[in-house]
Amino acid sequence: MGFTKFINDHALVALLGKKFPMDLKLLAKSLDERLNYMCDEGHPLPMDLLIHNLSNKRKRYTSEFFKVDIDFVVNEIPEKNCLYLTMNDYQAEGNIGRPEEDQRVVLHLLVKNKADTLWAIHIPLQAVMTGFGDPLDGHQCYAHFITFLGDDGRPSEEPENIYFGITKRNWLTRMAEHFRKSAKGSRNKFHKLWRECQGNNHVLLNSELIALNQTETGAMQWEELMVDRCNADEASLNTIGGGFKGLEELGKFKLSDGEREGIAACPSFQVNFNNSESREGIGNAYMKKLWQDDQYYAKVIGNRSNSFSKEQVDKIRSLAKDGHDLAAIGKQIGVSNLKRLSYIINGKTYRRM
Repeated sequence: MGFTKFINDHALVALLGKKFPMDLKLLAKSLDERLNYMCDEGHPLPMDLLIHNLSNKRKRYTSEFFKVDIDFVVNEIPEKNCLYLTMNDYQAEGNIGRPEEDQRVVLHLLVKNKADTLWAIHIPLQAVMTGFGDPLDGHQCYAHFITFLGDDGRPSEEPENIYFGITKRNWLTRMAEHFRKSAKGSRNKFHKLWRECQGNNHVLLNSELIALNQTETGAMQWEELMVDRCNADEASLNTIGGGFKGLEELGKFKLSDGEREGIAACPSFQVNFNNSESREGIGNAYMKKLWQDDQYYAKVIGNRSNSFSKEQVDKIRSLAKDGHDLAAIGKQIGVSNLKRLSYIINGKTYRRM
């Protein structure tokens, strides 16, 4: 079918910023090439997304996206000056996919922040595609969440901590302000935990843009709903309630029961999350799939300063198989913690290496 311009370069820069730690020109080119290749192979997704963007029936005020459960994951490989792009299609995997009301195509960008901690940025792919319109028009709804990892690199059973926010400006501009306050020693719950996690190889930092083009009322409703839901799970990093409730707590104004009922009935924001019982972020289905990838798992674990590489794990197990005791193995590997060696040999840790 030839080359079609699917990605809007200006929208990509608008949402991610000129200082984003990834080559955005290369990213736009890589995404365009992948979508065009999919078209040539007969995959309907690229044209479905493009047609949905251009449709006059698309409800911008509800942040409506094409209902399909697919993720694009982008890893930067600095030493090769290239990007590694994969696609995860959850449509045939109902056990790990998003609920129908939350389905959309999400673009996941994996980078390292200044403290060398893995940082995942999640945005709707349609928002940077041709025909979507101005992604900065109206309010944006976002979340920052922290995923704790076990010794084996998989998400632990410890619940994610989540901060929800809204902004009239670019969400990354607002995020940069949060990070500056965190670096300056802010005691705000979100800023404090985010600061403590810097340089920690056992966490994954996440930033997710969830809804765009919102009215102020719609965004306030969304934030109030999400913070309330997260508070119920005792996982919220928001210091006060979200939206109008937060303003009431600050004493800036008080809504009457009638006014609150009127806002609750307002149709300006009916996006997926209002009917979802889950507080989990869109990125969770992707995270579950990502950590099932043995190659990615070994890459992340092996790059940690306090972890064993795949070669070391193989050698430890090989020595044990040859009859060497823990003390002898520890001496050869240069490890004094024999319990860690025992866990590796018995398969309690590094099971997938």
